[in-house]
Amino acid sequence: MSDRATRRPDGPPASAAGRRRTRVRVIVGLFVVAVVASALVGWQFARESTPVTGPILLISIDPLRADRLSFYGGRGPATPHLDRLAAGATVFTRAYAHAASSVPSHASLLTGQLPFEHGARDDVGFRIDDETETLATRLSGRGFATAAAISTFLLRPQTGLDRGFTHYDADRPRAATAPLSTPAPVERGSAATAEAAVAWLDDQDSARFFYALQLNGAATNPDPPPPGDASRGLGNSDAVALGAADAAVGAVLDTLRRKGWYDDALVVVTSGYGGPPDGDVDPGRGFTLADPVRRVPLVVKMPGHAEPRRVATPMQHIDVAPTVLDLVRAPGMSTLRGRSFRGVLEGDDDGPDERPAYAEAMAGALRFGWAELVEPAGGGVRSSPAGVMPSVVDDADRDALARLGEVAPTLLPLVGPVVADRPDPRTMGAVLADYRRAARRDADRRFVDAVGDYQRVVAVLPGDANAWYRIGRASAHLGRVEAALAAFDRVDELRPGLGDGALAAAGVEIEAGALDDAATRLATALDTMGATAPARARAATHGLLATVAATRKRADEARAQAALAEQALPDAPYRSFIEARLLYELGQDDKAVAAFDALATALEGRPAPLDGLDWYRGDALVRLDRQPEALEAFERAIVAAPFDLRGYASLTTLHHALDRHDDAVDTIDRLLVAVPTPAGYAAAARLWSLIGERELATSVRAAARERFKNEPGLRLLPR
Repeated sequence: MSDRATRRPDGPPASAAGRRRTRVRVIVGLFVVAVVASALVGWQFARESTPVTGPILLISIDPLRADRLSFYGGRGPATPHLDRLAAGATVFTRAYAHAASSVPSHASLLTGQLPFEHGARDDVGFRIDDETETLATRLSGRGFATAAAISTFLLRPQTGLDRGFTHYDADRPRAATAPLSTPAPVERGSAATAEAAVAWLDDQDSARFFYALQLNGAATNPDPPPPGDASRGLGNSDAVALGAADAAVGAVLDTLRRKGWYDDALVVVTSGYGGPPDGDVDPGRGFTLADPVRRVPLVVKMPGHAEPRRVATPMQHIDVAPTVLDLVRAPGMSTLRGRSFRGVLEGDDDGPDERPAYAEAMAGALRFGWAELVEPAGGGVRSSPAGVMPSVVDDADRDALARLGEVAPTLLPLVGPVVADRPDPRTMGAVLADYRRAARRDADRRFVDAVGDYQRVVAVLPGDANAWYRIGRASAHLGRVEAALAAFDRVDELRPGLGDGALAAAGVEIEAGALDDAATRLATALDTMGATAPARARAATHGLLATVAATRKRADEARAQAALAEQALPDAPYRSFIEARLLYELGQDDKAVAAFDALATALEGRPAPLDGLDWYRGDALVRLDRQPEALEAFERAIVAAPFDLRGYASLTTLHHALDRHDDAVDTIDRLLVAVPTPAGYAAAARLWSLIGERELATSVRAAARERFKNEPGLRLLPR
């Protein structure tokens, strides 16, 4: 037997009662631990349980300086609805935007990313990166209905800001009583936007939704404040705009109250960006990063009844999306640049540590090649995803942007090494004023005045190729052929080897019937195009040469040039177009229409640089006596090329042939509105005579001579 088996215990044996007392103490202890643990878990669960299930309302009053509002110490117009909201909310006194432009700022607000991450760097020619998720996308994945109502053309769906929204109301309907000459509106009044929001809210049965509302915080063309004005720089029109926005906020919040949702709502009110400093010459959105531009209002009403609080912790637009996601306990916040300030709203902490607020103003650099503006100073300009660059907007969007005070260049600045002496956008206020005026007059077809304004721009900036290009375009509309060609030659001097000016000049020569001159110019342009010339420019040059050859019925030459165009730009069906054109020129109208139809089907939903496709198809249909189809084709031709007189002339002639006099009159009226140039007036006078309205023809000729005194284009007027 082992020693261990025979060894006696050192102490006396424990009694049965003692053993029972020990077990009781252990059981009680474990019970207490379990109770405490359960309490801790329950407390933690209660703390982490979702405080927000909807509704969530994000309101942007854009633009709006924080110090315009009375609860920020402002002396602006009364804003009773915003004041009432702030009285039960957290007001952040140091909130910052990341850009001095609407699109980049709203993109940061909705994505939790900085502009160089989501890719939208300016209001012109940008959309958010295709891979970027928005707050609406993430909330939709959590079972929230998502909708928005937008007041400004700037935030149209093409910017990508509609991503994740099931309903994105950006309509800006023209008033029923508006005359034909009134351009399509670029903004919707705040009251109308609120009506759209209220209508959507009234249709909802559940409060689990996210709604974004953008209202106008300032007038598009504000009047200046009177001298000695005490309202911190607000002119009367800006004050009216802010008052209307406040009333719109009241209408939407009253709807939440009426439906019993207000108390449970999370409401966030901010602005895309602020405004220019008092007394400064405003260089415009996107051209300055002064503190009043970067500092924006930020008011957050949490669900329930809360005491009003003022928080000096700095917050940024990129922090809004993470905070909302944190409040609904949505995953994926780690992918966002911004940080949640939920703890501040719930009174648990002072929020994230203070850090520099990144901001950029890139409009000057991206549109005109001026200097970039970045804060903090010296931080450097960050690259966008996949080197995203702006795209050139189409003519209709350029006109709309001009009416909002934005200059959308036809030619983007060249990408190259950084030049040390690029102009500082903050010093270019006077030049920008001329540029904006020129762009607006250009959009309004006031070409004589526009040329004068553009000439003032190039007097200060003689190397501005875009302004020279616009001088060329406006001069061509006025019939100033030599001036137009000289301006386009100047463009080629400033942008050698790219072909921008040569293409435009050749178009002028073709319109004037100088086909030989156009062909020579285009061939020379091809010889001088460098390796950096865009494929689209090379393709367009070959394509125009193919068009000239087809017009001359030189089939082999036209086919060869079309093949070279398609080689440069494979997605553009130049060869199919030229084959259809050749059939048309040969009078084989059945085959031509079939070819044009096949081409239109292939191109459905995407643009193509094929000049006059709808008009040629329409003319072939007329020759086949297929008038209803021809009418539709000519209508499409006018929409595709509003300055091309052929569409108006053919449509008027066909209406007249079909004894549709009123329709013919309407078409001539549309012509005079869309093309108020010497050539347009001349075409209208001929068409009035054609349909028997000789008095109107005489009136149009007289109006043209009065409007275009001494303009060379007047020689086109019929006697």
